[in-house]
Amino acid sequence: MQRQVMAPQTPLILLTRPADASARFAVRLAGLCPKPEVMISPLQEVRFLDWVRPRTRADAMIFTSQNAVAAAQRAGITGLAYCVGNQTTQAAAQAGFDAVSAEGEANALITRIMAEGPKVLWHLHGVSPRGDVAGRLRAAGFEVDEAVVYETADLPLLPAAQAALDGIQPVIVPLFSPKSAQRAAATVGGARAPLVVLSLSSAVDRAAAAIPAVRRLVARRPDADGMMEIMIQALNQGALS
Repeated sequence: MQRQVMAPQTPLILLTRPADASARFAVRLAGLCPKPEVMISPLQEVRFLDWVRPRTRADAMIFTSQNAVAAAQRAGITGLAYCVGNQTTQAAAQAGFDAVSAEGEANALITRIMAEGPKVLWHLHGVSPRGDVAGRLRAAGFEVDEAVVYETADLPLLPAAQAALDGIQPVIVPLFSPKSAQRAAATVGGARAPLVVLSLSSAVDRAAAAIPAVRRLVARRPDADGMMEIMIQALNQGALS
């Protein structure tokens, strides 16, 4: 970091992803930024579901979230896995998969699978998957079985987070999906504090349009590295500059 913004303009970073994901992000941020002021107040929690394995024998798995990787690991599944982003790829590799990254974008994931040609795939995902990956691959002639392996449930802001949003200290809010952006808009949209919204993609930024931010940044890459880049940018330049 080239310079730090001095109090009272030093921003609070409010992490609203599920607890495990927020904790991982906070640890990584601490390794890149000296003593960031972070508060974790999840607006959703992940609940793993009972699910039935498809009858087909898969040539490869498709993972579009780290939660799906965790569900597969709980079920004792291993093998080749195509993953939408680098963080999901790392999680899959740590879970014992031969993990292939599509660098954070669903279209690239589909293109890579079509080029490399595993014909039978399982796509494990949450209740509302984005990008219609399975449907598009089936339309291209692939056999893709799907299973819903987790869901997310809404949580209220913690009192400390609400107090921060009612204060005068700038608050940086990183948002990682359109769904989480919509949830944040409904929850933090009435904040009195100056808000800096960081979006993983233009789709996330559009979903967060109702949040009255004094500054908005959109990642150049739709993955954790892209989010970290704009987080450091916001901290280096000063949240309100």
